[in-house]
Amino acid sequence: MTSEEYIGKEAPRWYIVLLRLFMACYFIFVGVWGLKARLENPAEFTQRFERRAAKTQVGWFRPYLNTVVEPIKSKAVFTWLLVGAPLLLGLSLLLGVLTRLSTFLGALFVLHYYLIKFYPAWDALLKRRVVYEFQPLLHLMEIAALAVLFFAAAGRTFGLDGIFWRSRIRARFEPPVPEEVRVAAARTPAGRLDPIPLAQKGPARIEETIGHFPPREAPKKPPVTPGPVKVEPQTKPEPPTGETPPKPEPGQEAPPQQ
Repeated sequence: MTSEEYIGKEAPRWYIVLLRLFMACYFIFVGVWGLKARLENPAEFTQRFERRAAKTQVGWFRPYLNTVVEPIKSKAVFTWLLVGAPLLLGLSLLLGVLTRLSTFLGALFVLHYYLIKFYPAWDALLKRRVVYEFQPLLHLMEIAALAVLFFAAAGRTFGLDGIFWRSRIRARFEPPVPEEVRVAAARTPAGRLDPIPLAQKGPARIEETIGHFPPREAPKKPPVTPGPVKVEPQTKPEPPTGETPPKPEPGQEAPPQQ
C-alpha cells in the first residue's frame, strides 16, 4: 500500500479526529485524577493497585506481577508511571504527534490494567453485581479505540504527524516528479502556486492535478498578411560562346536546350 493510497483521502477522515480528541481528553482526565490521588495519599494509591493485582485470576500473568511489578511497586517510579502514562498518551493524541507509537504503548498499558482487573468483569457478568464491577470491560473499549487510532494513523489528519509525514517521509520515498509534469501542474488556472508542492504528491495526485486543470493553450501568433507576389520573367539560357545551335531539319522538332 503506497502512502498515496494510505493518507490521500484526508477530507472524509474528520470522524477520526473527533475520536482522537475524545480519547485525548479522556486519558488526560485519567492522568490528572491519578496525579491528584498520588499527591494526596501515595501509600493508598499503591495499595489500591496491590489489592487489585492480588485478585487477578489470569494464571500466566502472575509471574509477571511477581518478577517485574513486585520489585518496583514500592518505588516512586512505579506510581509515577501509573500517573504519567495516561497523561503522555493524552497529550500525544491531543497534538497528533507520534500517535502510532503512543497508541501502541497505550494499548499495552490498558491491557496491563485489564489483566489485573480480569476477575471482577466476568464474575459480575455471571452474578449480576453492581455496574462498577464492569469497569474492566471499559478497558476493552479503550483498547479497541486505540487500535482504531493506530491503524488509521490518526495523527496525520489535523495533527503534527501529518506535517512531518508530508515534509520528510513522502518527499523521500516517493519517486521524483518529472520536470515537464511539474511545469504543467505547478500552477492553477488563476496563476497562483498550488498549495501542495508537486514534489510531495504521488503519481495519482499528479494525474488528478493535471486532470482538474485544463492545459494551457499556446499564445496565438497574429495572422501574417501575404504581400504581392513578384513573378520574374523566365529567360532562356544563351548557348555557349562559339557554338551555334543546330538547325532542325524540316519535319523535326528542335532539340531541347541544355
